[in-house]
Amino acid sequence: MPRFPKLFAPLVLALAAMGIALGCSGTGGSDTIVPVTGITVRAEALTNGRGCGRGATQIFKYVVVVLGADPATVDAGADTKPAFTVPVAGNLFDCFSDAAFVDLPSSGGVFSYDLEVFAYNEAAFRAAGGDALRGVAQRAGAHDERVVADLRATNPTYTTTCLGDQVGLVQALARCQPLSVGTATSTPAAVQLSTASFPRVEAGAARCDDDYVFVRARFKAGSESFGETTETRCTLPGTGEPATILVSPAIAPAKYTFEVAVLRADRTELGRTTCAADTSPGLTSSALCLPLQ
Repeated sequence: MPRFPKLFAPLVLALAAMGIALGCSGTGGSDTIVPVTGITVRAEALTNGRGCGRGATQIFKYVVVVLGADPATVDAGADTKPAFTVPVAGNLFDCFSDAAFVDLPSSGGVFSYDLEVFAYNEAAFRAAGGDALRGVAQRAGAHDERVVADLRATNPTYTTTCLGDQVGLVQALARCQPLSVGTATSTPAAVQLSTASFPRVEAGAARCDDDYVFVRARFKAGSESFGETTETRCTLPGTGEPATILVSPAIAPAKYTFEVAVLRADRTELGRTTCAADTSPGLTSSALCLPLQ
């Protein structure tokens, strides 16, 4: 995709010097609408085909970091593309909100930018620190060179890159590649189901060894069929420590559902429950269970 370095700054300065104001007029009045100079990432371009919401495969919130040109590479030669490595802006956005950046500063006179996008399902967003991600992203405004690496380490559910060219008095749309799952260094996802205790309908919880000894469970990912049922003693032999049912590697992003039966020592049934967890690349998600029935 073409880049346009050093092209639009003179236009902006010339218009400002001439005192020109562009706007729209109508029968209701003569107020001037001042055009905005900046770059926007459309939320719809990210959520299309996935959705915006709390689901395992949906986007819950996303971060965009804007990278300007490294001035040392701008004048390396007409045939050399500048390296876009200087963080100049960043923020956290709800999945239904466009990411708008206004009056971005040039780097070495270049008004073109690379944009890094980190999108999270709700489980990944909570695990990454929730709204604390806003503070991480905004470090880009102070040219913190670590910000992109730090965001990659937060295990985003999806990532992509975009290109943007800031044009005077235009809110230009960034041109984004399709989203990819995780990052190039993401580790496999996992899901764990603790057998230590299960909530009761009444107050309190049923506890391993006190109320039950065995746990039977089967699970599925998304709309797949349930797998085979396995039976596990709720404590590890020789240790007395609670056992954990682990699915690793797990499909990600996906919603995992467990059907669980809790059994006494004589294998009579104490109760049944359903447990669920949302996965995301690089995360080990813990399944949460409904009260025993």
